[in-house]
Amino acid sequence: MNSLSDPSAVDAIVASRQASRQTSARVGQDDTGYAGAGYGAYHYRFAESPLRHPWRGGVHDVGGFEIARPDSHAAFDAEVRLHVVNAPGQRPVGASKILKLDLALGLKWRF
Repeated sequence: MNSLSDPSAVDAIVASRQASRQTSARVGQDDTGYAGAGYGAYHYRFAESPLRHPWRGGVHDVGGFEIARPDSHAAFDAEVRLHVVNAPGQRPVGASKILKLDLALGLKWRF
């Protein structure tokens, strides 16, 4: 069945090149921002529609920051990643590119 309500998933294996920069001007605080870009292999899965070629290439941009204080074991971070993925090229997806947005918030504990 090729319905538009076919449940789907997109899995990714990505590699990025990133650069980081300390952004805090205050003494005693380590704020670090980073940004980068990369290429990935993306695997499409549909519950009802078999795909002839489920693997597709794509690119992504990534950016984030980390806030840490030298007197604390905790570090907080946030990241956003935008993927532009080649679509599978068959029904039920009619687009040529798919956009995927990932957001992450984290807490790191340093020993």
